[in-house]
Amino acid sequence: MSNDRKFRNPVSAPPGADAGLWTALVREAEVRGFRVAIKPTGGSLDAFTDYQANEVVLAAHLRGVAAMTRLAHEVGHVHLHAAGSLRGPFSVFEDSHGLREVEAEIFAYVVLVHHGISNDESLGFIAQWAWYLRPDAPEKYADEASARVTDAAKQVVASTRAYMRQHSTAVSSDPTREAAPPFDQPGPGW
Repeated sequence: MSNDRKFRNPVSAPPGADAGLWTALVREAEVRGFRVAIKPTGGSLDAFTDYQANEVVLAAHLRGVAAMTRLAHEVGHVHLHAAGSLRGPFSVFEDSHGLREVEAEIFAYVVLVHHGISNDESLGFIAQWAWYLRPDAPEKYADEASARVTDAAKQVVASTRAYMRQHSTAVSSDPTREAAPPFDQPGPGW
């Protein structure tokens, strides 16, 4: 599939979300054969990836950084856990929902931080799952998961940067955000 093809079903960025990065992330899902939809999900579910329907679903109530974080997280599932992805349909190391969640959240955190968007809630989510899955050494578990998602996160950062540069979009400037380090310098998760 061509990386510059038109979207089958373009999804507009929700209020408060950066439109350029949003479009680039939607494109990442589309290039891998997944459609992104925004719809009511009911209850407390904010987002999910339906591997049978090749669809990423985001809750209609999400806004701003929360919407960006959930989209990046689900794109992480698409890149790391879908059939034909870098890691195959599920984890090569273990078939663990918790491991997949940690991997997708680390992926989302790294991708967003490199675009200048920080979400401290992601760090708590990662720590909580790591402690649950490996109470004897949660930091080691998070480090191991981090190492496994690095290549996929690097690919998506490069791809979204290139797309945004090509389409003259940049993440909205926010003076409270720190600039993300380039890949030749240490950054979160490296």
